[in-house]
Formats: sequence, structure tokens, C-alpha cells
Amino acid sequence: MKEIRVRGIDVTDRVVAFGRANQSLTDVEVVLTDRLTEATVSIVDDHERPAAGARVVMFPIDRERWYPSSRFLRVATAGVNGAAIVSGLPAGTYYAAAVAAVPVDGDDAWQEPAYLDSLVPRAAAFTLGEGQKQVVNLKLP
Repeated sequence: MKEIRVRGIDVTDRVVAFGRANQSLTDVEVVLTDRLTEATVSIVDDHERPAAGARVVMFPIDRERWYPSSRFLRVATAGVNGAAIVSGLPAGTYYAAAVAAVPVDGDDAWQEPAYLDSLVPRAAAFTLGEGQKQVVNLKLP
């Protein structure tokens, strides 16, 4: 999905009330795309060896998009070669940070703004355009 528009306004990441008769929506358009983004993230340890099992946390530079279950947040685990592939993020500018493990204070603890803020100083920034593929190289702290 690329976007959802109501009466020509992009409401993809907004709360839209509907369900009751007086909240009915008209002129709704859902725009789909087959041009998916993809980031291949390579993670190495302090000895420059592939960091199998490390995690990459990807999150947008725009802090307004840091909310639970945001389509702009992803976490992935590196395989034996130290690489993780993240596809389908919306086009935009992101941070990517390598971590040995994500917080275990609940399934979504890694999505907490305070945790994401703590990753910013050591994160790599990169931009994904629609349908674009990027390679991001990271080192575990």
C-alpha cells in the first residue's frame, strides 16, 4: 500500500473515525504499488566478523512516526552471514542501528520512543525512494 486518500487528502498515517452512520466516508482511494523498497543491512562485530543473530532496528528520522505498530518501524535479525533484509518500508529517510538484542520488556518495547532515541547517536542515516534498494553497513557497539 502506498497511501490512502479521503477526498484527495493523504490520511495513510492519521486516525480516521468511521463505523457509525454519521462517520461514513466517501471519496476514499487506496493506492497500491508494486515498487517495494528494500534495505540490505550488513552487521559486523568489533573484529569485523559477520554478527549472526544481531538485530537491526530501522526507524524514521521523523519522530512523529515513532508510535506502536507504525509502518515506518522495523526490526530484523541478521543471518549467519551477518545480513538482514528489510523490505516494504515506505519511502523516506531512516535510521538503522545494530544491537545485540532488543529490549524484552514486552513484544513492542523496541518501539518505545525513549529506546529509539537512545539509538540515534550511533545509528546510520539513509534514504529510501519508492522502489529503491539500499545497502547499509553497520557495526555492533
